[in-house]
Amino acid sequence: MKFFVPYAKTSKVAEETYSAILKNIKATQTDNRIFKLSFYDNNKRIFAEVGKPIVGNNKTGDQIVIAIVEKFGLYCICFPTMGVFGGVPVYVDSKPDNAVVEYFD
Repeated sequence: MKFFVPYAKTSKVAEETYSAILKNIKATQTDNRIFKLSFYDNNKRIFAEVGKPIVGNNKTGDQIVIAIVEKFGLYCICFPTMGVFGGVPVYVDSKPDNAVVEYFD
């Protein structure tokens, strides 16, 4: 999958938005950009994908995932009101037995 940021009309706007998200959550740019993340939460497998909501997550409602970023041994799942325009993202432990990651091309 080619890199994108939901709602960004051009690749330039996508890059600018992604950089602003990284700055907001105090993360650094890496070559690997995460497209999908699956992880366990309370023994339930959860799937997060850029451009889609996390089904069954009471914290995020029907907000779609805008970006998934790795930071200090955690994955940060960013939504419009959680990590993008303020607030804090949803944090997921990046231990190999918890999370499976797919990257953009």
